[in-house]
Amino acid sequence: MEEKKVDAGTIDQPKSEYDRLWEAVSKDPNDFKSWEELIAVAENVEGGITPNIKPEDVEKIHRVYENFLYKFPLCFGYWKKYSDIEMIIGGVEKAEEVFEKGVNAIHNSIDLWIQYCDFKIQHCKDNEKIRDLFERGAQNVGLDFQSQPFWEKYVEWEETNHEEAKAFAILERVIKIPLHAYTVLFEKYSNLSVTRPITELVPSDKLKEVEEIVDKSLEGKDDKSNREQLIRQEIHKIKSEQYMKVQSEVQKRWEFEMEIKRPYFHVKPLDQFQLKNWRKYLDFEESQGDFYRIYTLYERCLVSCALYEEFWERYAKYLASKGNIQDAVNVFLKAINVFIPPNYPHIRLAFAIFQEEQGNIKEARELYQQTMATVSGHIETIEYYYNFERRQNNIQDAENILTSSLNEATEDNIKIYLTVKLAQFYEKHKQDVDAARKLFKDSIEKFLTNKFFLYNYLQFELRQKDIDSVQENCKELFTIIKSEQCTLSMNEKIVLGKLFYEFLMDRGTSVSLFREIGDDIKKMEQSDKNTTTNNTTGRKRQLTENTAYEQQQKRVATQPMVTPTATMTPQTQAYPSTGYYGDMSAASYQYNPQAAQAYQQNYYGGWDYSQQQQTYQ
Repeated sequence: MEEKKVDAGTIDQPKSEYDRLWEAVSKDPNDFKSWEELIAVAENVEGGITPNIKPEDVEKIHRVYENFLYKFPLCFGYWKKYSDIEMIIGGVEKAEEVFEKGVNAIHNSIDLWIQYCDFKIQHCKDNEKIRDLFERGAQNVGLDFQSQPFWEKYVEWEETNHEEAKAFAILERVIKIPLHAYTVLFEKYSNLSVTRPITELVPSDKLKEVEEIVDKSLEGKDDKSNREQLIRQEIHKIKSEQYMKVQSEVQKRWEFEMEIKRPYFHVKPLDQFQLKNWRKYLDFEESQGDFYRIYTLYERCLVSCALYEEFWERYAKYLASKGNIQDAVNVFLKAINVFIPPNYPHIRLAFAIFQEEQGNIKEARELYQQTMATVSGHIETIEYYYNFERRQNNIQDAENILTSSLNEATEDNIKIYLTVKLAQFYEKHKQDVDAARKLFKDSIEKFLTNKFFLYNYLQFELRQKDIDSVQENCKELFTIIKSEQCTLSMNEKIVLGKLFYEFLMDRGTSVSLFREIGDDIKKMEQSDKNTTTNNTTGRKRQLTENTAYEQQQKRVATQPMVTPTATMTPQTQAYPSTGYYGDMSAASYQYNPQAAQAYQQNYYGGWDYSQQQQTYQ
């Protein structure tokens, strides 16, 4: 958005409603309400939207719609509105361009395909071009359980043009697909079939089999005038069996379909019942093993659940499991570049792991770096990143990630957790026990009240091989734990003491120390009336619960968003070089026609969906 220059000495003019709303969506592109208000303001031009609209008003409308539909490409109703506006101010060609962008952005929208076909019927006189558009729509939405309106529109158009054979051929395809109103469509097929020649009812090889059966039944009979009727009866049996089979598939899906309350995209969250239903539906469809139906359901799911990381990750993993690696990459990219904000790190970590599995180490590292920059202090990201470098044998880099994260941490729980992790790193991956012990000792005064820290410090000492040193170091640590300076509850202190006591029982060499620690624990138990000797296991388990790590994993990072250091693109699709969630200042938030065109270029999850119809033809 261009900055306005104000001459020195002049009084700033109040912002217009358009400027105010544009600034709002520039700062927060997820503010759907402001977007709606901005669209209304852009459309509310003097004299209404007419072919004589002012150029500056046209520019505003284009700017708003292009940016809105880049951010929310699944809002199919706005594609139709935009096309209607372009029809007024730009004509048929411009309106059709919008429809093309729309069906590429949300390729599985039944409503949008119907609207586009209606538009084409109204403004195009070439039936072959109209038929080609219907076929494109069939490839994209034909397997959708709710696609009955589209198929009916296609059949109706062919019948209007007196192409009964083509209309019947369409119905022949449809009756093989489980659909919501399958019975209605099958009845239409049955009624029409009595008027069609038998050569159109079944493939030629199947017709030959039927004719052989009928001819055999007529052997020895003089009257064979009912031969065609008998053939039709045999074909009817075949179609009835097909009907029962497909109807059974419809019933299997019915319980899931009836629980889908919001099949369209919206920024409002779905309730847990809806999310659970989508999970169960995907589980079911995957168990059936039909790739094309599974693909179709995933694409439907990611309209309703576009803002949920779990479904993007699940879809990508499914595609990868079928060997469609680039398709999976495209799904991950669509998720992180368009739908999932940068301050939701889980999908980005999943993508980084996926890239590492594929041997794309550079790309994986870039993802970790971007996520670290966006959600600094997020423990899961830190742990994934330093372990990634460790797996690459970059031990020093892994250590640097831990130490820098520890130095930058501001919350005590994060500091405690990273301190323990860094000490364990020294011990396990650098074989430097002295460095680990020094870190624990230097930190004990700060974290003396934290059971997670003390438990891990004690476990560290108990793991060492030199028994005499273990006894000495653990005695020193237990002395600190049982002191008044340590504000753990008596129960927690006793549990820690019993860990040491059990070590002395099993591996200790000093009976005096064994007796001394045992006496200390007895005194501590006597001083705490609520402590019993039978729940040690339960208390030990409590020490590992509610750690800083677990708390952090449950917390969604809320740090301000920053511009990623790099933007990755799939091999077959160009994305804008500047991430949508990057620099959101008013000056930078401008419509980029090249970027928008690149995004709208043709995304079908990486899969050539035109192949799917071969199975149902």
